[in-house]
Amino acid sequence: MGLCLTGFGRTGCLVARVILLSMIHLSPLITWQHVWQTSWAIIMRFVGDTIMIHGDGTGLMLPPRLAPVQMIFLILIWSDRFCISSITLKTLQVAGIKIKVDDSDQRTPGWKYNFWEMKVCPASVDFGPRDVSTGTVVISRRDIPRKEGKDFGISTDSSIFVAYVQGLLDGIRSCLLERATTFMSFFFLEF
Repeated sequence: MGLCLTGFGRTGCLVARVILLSMIHLSPLITWQHVWQTSWAIIMRFVGDTIMIHGDGTGLMLPPRLAPVQMIFLILIWSDRFCISSITLKTLQVAGIKIKVDDSDQRTPGWKYNFWEMKVCPASVDFGPRDVSTGTVVISRRDIPRKEGKDFGISTDSSIFVAYVQGLLDGIRSCLLERATTFMSFFFLEF
């Protein structure tokens, strides 16, 4: 049983002209000609299949190991003291979790949520003034929309937080795997 979802695109010599890829054509006259090629190699098929299986109406949901940023920290209101310490951020990086802090104050919280959702970030951590005062954060999962995918009141203590984030990313991975397996078993038949 194989997985072949993407189409077969024929680009002719358009790409060859751009990257100056040519060959010697042995006809009655020896001439240089651009090569004719197709655009769907095996790697492009895997990329296309991943997009079709893990995409939804709001964008692409990559498994955490493939995502360029696994967790984004969204600061919703600027404060002198942050809820997340730099020690916790360093501990996450040492644990192998790819993080980024979005502390820009030029954009609204809604814009930040949408931007990082489209940038294929599987989880986001956001905190505002109430979270700063209590020392907790709100963590949102990309694979479960709306309030069902949010966990409120997560402690920012370094050891508790890192273990929670690792478990969360493993949960996202298993949820996406289950969804992809269900998708494949629904649309593919064995003969």
